[in-house]
Amino acid sequence: MSIAEFTLIRRHASDRRNHIRWIISYGVRYWWLVLIMFLGAVGNAALAAYIPVLTGDAFNDMLKVPPDTKSAAPAGTSYGWFADTARGSTVGSQFRG
Repeated sequence: MSIAEFTLIRRHASDRRNHIRWIISYGVRYWWLVLIMFLGAVGNAALAAYIPVLTGDAFNDMLKVPPDTKSAAPAGTSYGWFADTARGSTVGSQFRG
């Protein structure tokens, strides 16, 4: 009979010699979570870097003589879609009552 109310069949022994080894031992065990966090961070950085690119392209098109307004509309639409998606709302949410 054990003292614990619940027992684990395969208990993972983590390395607790210092805090870095403890974190790494869990990172190795849950490698797929580390991969998902890394991919999410890279995706976030890529999309965050894309907004200034779109803004700069639209600004340069407006400075042309004559201004190129055909390319500014898709850039503005893309900017609005990215901003709306980043804040977690859906397209058209401003029309809900």
